[in-house]
Amino acid sequence: MSPTVIGPYRIEGTLGRGGAGVVYRAQDDRTNEEVALKLLHPGSLSSTQAARLAREFQALSELEHPNVVRVFDTGIHEGSPYLVMELVEGLNLRSYLSLDWMAPSLTDSFSLSLPGDGLDHRSGVRGGFDLDALFDEPDTEELYTPGPSAEFEGQARGAERRLTLEEINRPERIGRLKDALVQICDALAYIHGHGLVHRDLKPSNILVDADRRVRIMDFGLAKYLAEESGITVTGKVVGTYRYMSPEQALGEPIDGRADLYSLGVILYELMTGQPPYDADTPAEFWQRILDFEPLPLEELNPKADEQIAYIAQRLLRKDPDDRFQTAEEILDLLLSG
Repeated sequence: MSPTVIGPYRIEGTLGRGGAGVVYRAQDDRTNEEVALKLLHPGSLSSTQAARLAREFQALSELEHPNVVRVFDTGIHEGSPYLVMELVEGLNLRSYLSLDWMAPSLTDSFSLSLPGDGLDHRSGVRGGFDLDALFDEPDTEELYTPGPSAEFEGQARGAERRLTLEEINRPERIGRLKDALVQICDALAYIHGHGLVHRDLKPSNILVDADRRVRIMDFGLAKYLAEESGITVTGKVVGTYRYMSPEQALGEPIDGRADLYSLGVILYELMTGQPPYDADTPAEFWQRILDFEPLPLEELNPKADEQIAYIAQRLLRKDPDDRFQTAEEILDLLLSG
C-alpha cells in the first residue's frame, strides 16, 4: 500500500515506478507547493548508493539556476531514503524535439504526446519524469546485457529513429534545438563554475516544459572537481555507456569538458538519428570510444545545420584539449549567430 504522508509531504498520486523505488506527486503541507518525491525501497541502497543520494542533495541544494532542477529536501521514511525535488512539467529533450509539428500549439503537442496508460499525466509524467532520470543510474557494468540492450536500442534511439532526415532538419526543429542548446550551455557554465561535473548528461536528464524552458536534472553522479571522494572507487567507470567521454571510460580524472563531450554525443544523435559509436559488448564499445573516429556528421546528414554539426564534431574529439574548453565558448558561438 502506498504511504499517504511522508514527513511533511502529502502523497497525491504515483508518477511512476522503477526497480529502485517509486516517484510520487506530493504536496508540501508547509508551503502547499506540489513536488516530486523519490522514495527508494527499503534496503535498496548500498552504502555507496546512499552516499550518492546524499551527494545529489548536497550538490543540488546549493544550486539555484533557472535551467537546473531544484532539490528541496531529503530524509528517511520507515527506513527508506527519499529525495524531494521541483515538479517539472515537461518532456525529455528527444521527445520534445520529436513532437507533433502540426499541433496548433506547443502545449497541445505536449498533451498529444503523453501515453494513455491510466497514470496521472497532469505534469507530463513519463515524458517529464523519465524513471531513468529520476533514479540513480546503475554502474556502467550493470547496464550491459548481451545483444542490443534497452538502453542502447529502445530509450536512446527510439524516438529519433522514427524521424526522417527531412524532419530532423526542419527549420522549426533546428530552432528549438538551438534554443535548448543555449539554455543547456548556460546551465553547464553555471554548474561547472560551481565546481561540479554532472558526469551523466543525456537526453533523459534534460527536460523541456511547455514554455520551452530547459531543466538539467539527476546529479546523482555529480562530483566536485577538487574532491577526493571515496564514493567512486579509483578507476571505476560511472555513468552511461553511450554518452561517456574517453577520459571517463578510462577512469581518469575529469572536468567539465567530459560533460561537453556528452553534449556532443547528444547533438550527434539528434542530428543523425544514430549514436557516434555502437557495439555489442562493453569492451568493443570502449575500444571504439578510445581508438576510432565517428563517421562525419555531414556524411550521415548532408543537409545538417552547419553550426550544430561543427559544435557536435568538435565536442567529440578524444583529447579534451581539442574540444571547446568551456560551455561559455559554445554559448558565445551560438549567440553570435
